Amino acid sequence: MLKGSKAVWHNRRGQALVEFALIAPLLLLFLFAIIQMGLLFSGFISVEQAARIGVREASLGEHSSQVGCSIYHQLNGGMFPNTATVYWSETPSSSSSSNFPTVEVYVHTRYPLMVPLPFLGSSIPIGQHYTMVQESSNSAASTNKSFTLQNPPC
Repeated sequence: MLKGSKAVWHNRRGQALVEFALIAPLLLLFLFAIIQMGLLFSGFISVEQAARIGVREASLGEHSSQVGCSIYHQLNGGMFPNTATVYWSETPSSSSSSNFPTVEVYVHTRYPLMVPLPFLGSSIPIGQHYTMVQESSNSAASTNKSFTLQNPPC
């Protein structure tokens, strides 16, 4: 009787190895998904911060090259492959007293994925838009400025 139970025990020696071989790809998939989502979140925060910095400096009346340099340095410090597009505009106040001059900043990029996904492709679009009331102005007319990371303003 003891001999029969020992034979069954020897037949189960590779069970843990087989179970690990079945579960390991799923665990690796989860690990890479967690890493990718962390990098994507970091990219979103960089874009958001760049837009926030740009709109704040533009609303304080900084020169356009200073605004562009601040946005560029925030984005360039991240993990973007030189594909971000930045656009900002200053709109003067209208004739009615209820409208104030505003500054709008748009920052858009495509964040590359480590592993392309069938329903998302090889990159995910990330964009941020901020509008602020302009506290001081360098010009009275509406002005528009833009740049990409390939041709930085500074």
